[in-house]
Amino acid sequence: MEKNIALVTSRYWEGAYICKLLMESRFSLDVFIQKTWWREENNFSYTKQYLTIMKEHPDRYFVIEDLTNNIQYVENINSEYAIDTLTKKHYDLIVIVGSRILKKEFINTFRNRIVNYHTGLLPEYRGPYSEFWAIYNNEPNMVGTTIHLIDEGIDTGDILKRRTIQKLYHNPIDAHVINAIQGAELLLESLKGYFYKNLKLKKQDESKARYYTFPMEEQISSLERRIDEKINLHFAD
Repeated sequence: MEKNIALVTSRYWEGAYICKLLMESRFSLDVFIQKTWWREENNFSYTKQYLTIMKEHPDRYFVIEDLTNNIQYVENINSEYAIDTLTKKHYDLIVIVGSRILKKEFINTFRNRIVNYHTGLLPEYRGPYSEFWAIYNNEPNMVGTTIHLIDEGIDTGDILKRRTIQKLYHNPIDAHVINAIQGAELLLESLKGYFYKNLKLKKQDESKARYYTFPMEEQISSLERRIDEKINLHFAD
């Protein structure tokens, strides 16, 4: 039986990479692209920096419009229009790859059908830039990806799968690229396991929970001095 997936993403390279992977795996896929809320221009475009990197690494950087025509653009995935549109299509799962915080109405409407791709190990590394924080904390062995259901908390939902990357990195940018690619494969495994009901959900251990946000300039500078390399956390924006 064919499974219908809605991929919700923004102008992250991971979203395009995962879109390609899901299409190659023959899932029935629609893509919902949100406006970029973290940039001043706040639009649907890719930056010149992204397009330059894409030419340098055509094996992992893509433009979603080159991959599929099944695309809808939404100002905000929490809007009434977006929720109504997703509801009418009766998707089996909604996959989140980079999104603004989902509101209660969205979560309640699609409860137990929203899967998040989080490039950090949960519950130890909740929030963004997990590779940076793992390396900053001298825990390069804690770089990895978690696929989990979304609930009302931030990165608190039940875990489908989680996995660390095999090689240790000292630069968080290098770590993120590898982690994102291996995490995309983990997402694919998780979706197949979820659909075929051979995957057991796991509650998160709240006693191990840590939450992080965007690092401050002095923290970035401190890690740059330690590894003797520059760090651009917006390298693929």
